[in-house]
Amino acid sequence: MTDQVDIPGTPGQVLALIRAHGDVTRAELVDRTGLARATVGARLDALQRAGLIAPAEMT
Repeated sequence: MTDQVDIPGTPGQVLALIRAHGDVTRAELVDRTGLARATVGARLDALQRAGLIAPAEMT
């Protein structure tokens, strides 16, 4: 039997990943999901427009 990885493709699945792992960068999301950088960006933009996430402040 092989391990099946659920690759998040919807904004909701990306949000669940963010909630599970806390603060993550776009690059980390690309690595964790296997999605293209542009796709991850589009998912994050949709989540931000919906008010579900906000970009972290740089210190």
